[in-house]
Amino acid sequence: MAKAHTVYKRSFHTTSYLSDRMQFTCVNQTESSYGEVKFGVPQGSVLGPLLFIVYINDIGSIPGLKFLPKLFADDANVFVHAKNFNELQIQSQSTLNLLTEWLLLNRLTINIKKTCYIIFTPHSSNIIPNDFTLKVDNSPIDRVEQSKFLGVQVDSKLNWGLHIKELCIQLRRYVGIFYKLSFFVPKNVLKILYFSLVHSKILYGIEIYATTFKTYLHDLHILNNRILRIVLGKDRFFPTKELYKL
Repeated sequence: MAKAHTVYKRSFHTTSYLSDRMQFTCVNQTESSYGEVKFGVPQGSVLGPLLFIVYINDIGSIPGLKFLPKLFADDANVFVHAKNFNELQIQSQSTLNLLTEWLLLNRLTINIKKTCYIIFTPHSSNIIPNDFTLKVDNSPIDRVEQSKFLGVQVDSKLNWGLHIKELCIQLRRYVGIFYKLSFFVPKNVLKILYFSLVHSKILYGIEIYATTFKTYLHDLHILNNRILRIVLGKDRFFPTKELYKL
């Protein structure tokens, strides 16, 4: 496997770590010649994320851009709305064209394989046209039914079933772990572990996903109650209300 290495020239007269950077490729202990790195910042550096944010700061000031992107680190999301599918496709493609042009001018590339779009409709009876397609630089991007947005699984129906299912999978793993720990670890430590590992996951995005149907939340309630009973050393007949008070 080929590995790229970045090397910095040591110079007492250089004050910026962004200059005098060289890169080479190593394959089976055979090194290529050195090439100068003219763009980008060192990966894993402290200033890297800040410099990247400064660099893309004007993405919201693109002339003619009606729908502004929502940025988080190197992830960007755009929410486009329209009254019908035809207008939605025109507005979405126009937005993508402006963003693609900005990326090219700023020497940035977009990962097509990690780029997708979801269509949200007000009614399940609305049929999405088969010819509805979106492209980035003439390359079509995939339409998906669900995608992770800032750690929350968003689905096209907005019933949050996928996110709750993923939470339940994580909590099931903790049931056995907490049960084994309960034989060796004091209750006060188990409580700390619960709030660190379980409660924090349930709380994240709860203002959104907990607005769904109670039936969707049933399994999540059961799993959380089971873990709480293990943490507090209570049997399955102990009242749930008292469990949460404790």
